[in-house]
Order: sequence, then structure tokens, then C-alpha cells
Amino acid sequence: MNLNWWLERYNKLQKNIMLVYRPTLKSWWGDRTLYNSETFIKNKNYNHRSMLNQEIVIEFDDKDYNTNKKCADVVAKRLAKDNISYSKWDSGNKSVHVHTLLSIGKVSNPSLFKKVFMRHYSEGLPLPDLRLASNNHLIRAEYGVHEKTQRKKRLIYRTLDYPFVSIIPQVIWTKYYNEYNRVLKIRTTKEINKLSEHPAIKYILTSEKFRNHDDGRERALFMLIHVLKPNYVGRKDELVSFLQDWYKYSSGRKLSDKDIENKVRYHWSRDYSFGVTYLSELLESIGVDINEIKN
Repeated sequence: MNLNWWLERYNKLQKNIMLVYRPTLKSWWGDRTLYNSETFIKNKNYNHRSMLNQEIVIEFDDKDYNTNKKCADVVAKRLAKDNISYSKWDSGNKSVHVHTLLSIGKVSNPSLFKKVFMRHYSEGLPLPDLRLASNNHLIRAEYGVHEKTQRKKRLIYRTLDYPFVSIIPQVIWTKYYNEYNRVLKIRTTKEINKLSEHPAIKYILTSEKFRNHDDGRERALFMLIHVLKPNYVGRKDELVSFLQDWYKYSSGRKLSDKDIENKVRYHWSRDYSFGVTYLSELLESIGVDINEIKN
């Protein structure tokens, strides 16, 4: 086996895999290419690659190699118990990496999902390096030379079918959805503090309350685009993301993320004014008296 053996198999799962050649600690990070692109050199000793979208790497960062290995062994046993395929690698320095590939699908927050997975299989152990949950994070490539020690990353063990995309246990999905809703709730609460103090706006943004009302959600979305635009000058994408989260957490199902993005982009350069009368009528349409929610 060599790096190309692994890349050929990873490429069946994901087309864009970034490779970096950085032979020493003083080398720059700019010597990079995409696998199988025109600038890719098959015999070059690339020692870093980007993580796959559906890949999770669990690494412990204690100063003692044996401690890291023991923790990695525990994680590996837990994965095997749940029928999750994996590979285990010596990093070439002081850590052991446990790699796994999962049928993640199109989760709303892949980074959060990976953190939930990492925490679950590391329960009772030191916290693993959660930076490895970041999107497109670079990791040491298979058999890549470690810049400090000049030792290669080597395979310790892999399940017979690895690299294989495993099914995720239901307990992980449950933990993820619970954490996702908790993060959304915190985020919407923080955003409320930046907005107009009118209790009607607060009521609509407090999705936990507004989710009880099926009607009026799209009218509210239309209004919120224009009410919040001044708070997001130069940050259109952030407004899109916030309203997508608000819509999901308020139990909206009709519109997709793309629908909401299109609405924001359409109304971004258009101006509409909303007063208390509009808010009152909107709330009245869902059976809420604006006077009963005033501070």
C-alpha cells in the first residue's frame, strides 16, 4: 500500500481532495494541488491532505505516546462494537489517529455532527482534538513524513473492509439533533439582543414560541429580511444563514435553505417599511394579540 492506493479509493467517495507537500518545518504551505488535477504528481511525497467530508479523525494530544495510544485503542474498540469500520495510524510523532468514514448525508452542520461523534466515542477519556471537526481541515496524509521527526505516518491496523462508509448508530443522530437545537436556540437568543426591542419582533424571533403557529411563518420571514438587513450590512450570507436556522427552529418545513437564500437575495436591494400595524396584523393572523405580549 502507498498514498496513491488510498487516494484512489477516497476519490470514489469525493472528487476534490487537496494535497500538500511540506517536507520540513521551514517549508511553506503553498505547494499544493488537487488529486488527479493537471498539477498532481503521482510520485511526489505529499504529506498532508484534506479530510473528506464524511471522514472523522479522532486524535488525542497528550505528551505521552502510550497514553495517546491507549485512548485511541479504547475508541477503536467502541467503534468495532458498533460495527463501524476504521483504520488506526501512528502519526510519526506522539499521537495515534483513528480514521472512520460515515454515511453523514447532507447534515445541516457537519462540523457540529463530527464533534458530537468524537465526544461520544471519547466519553470518559481526555477530550480529543476537536479542531479536526473543521471543514476541509488538513491532516497528515497516509505514509506522509512528519516535518519534525522525519518519520512516516504508518498504518497500525484497519478493519478488513476499510475504507468503507459505515452506518451511523441512532444514538449519535439523537445526540446531534439535541445539540443542533441547543446551538440554534443560543444563536437566536444572541441575535435578538442586537435587534429592535419591540416585543413583537422578539416574539417572532423567539422560535420556541413562534413554532407553535403554522400560519404566518412566510409573512414573518419576508418582514424579518427587511427588519434585519440594517444589522447585516455587508454580511448578506450571514443573514441567509441566520434566517435558515430561524426557519428550521420555528418548525418551518415548506421552504428549503435554497428558497430562503433566494428570498434574501431578491429582497436585499429592495426597501419595505414595516410599522406596528403590520406587526399587529401578522400576529393577529396567527391568533396572537400584540397587546398581550408587550413588556
